[in-house]
Amino acid sequence: MLTLSTKITAQSTGHDTKMKITRIQLRQIINEEVIDFPSKARHKQMVDAFKTELISLYDSGDPSMSGEGFESWMNQVENAVKHIRDKSDIGSFNKISNDAEEMLMMGHFHPDNMFYGRPVRSG
Repeated sequence: MLTLSTKITAQSTGHDTKMKITRIQLRQIINEEVIDFPSKARHKQMVDAFKTELISLYDSGDPSMSGEGFESWMNQVENAVKHIRDKSDIGSFNKISNDAEEMLMMGHFHPDNMFYGRPVRSG
């Protein structure tokens, strides 16, 4: 088995010590540091793209949407996006975003809705 030596200075004793790690351990360390960042960045991209899609769903010809205007729709979209950011990650994004879109269309994110701000069960 190949091992890599890393020289670590032990601050408490002031002595140099060596620590050996395996290739698998090194890969795990790299994955924790490198892969975590792109997944967060990718999640942000997915949420931003979904936000744009939700904004485009506004229909000024639909009385249920146009009654309060585009600004009200934008506030509801922001509430839906906050829900998605808080509840999802890369793996659960599709389910949470689909649920959030349905909730948005049903008026769940409207401040006058009696369910607005209440926790939502995910099934």
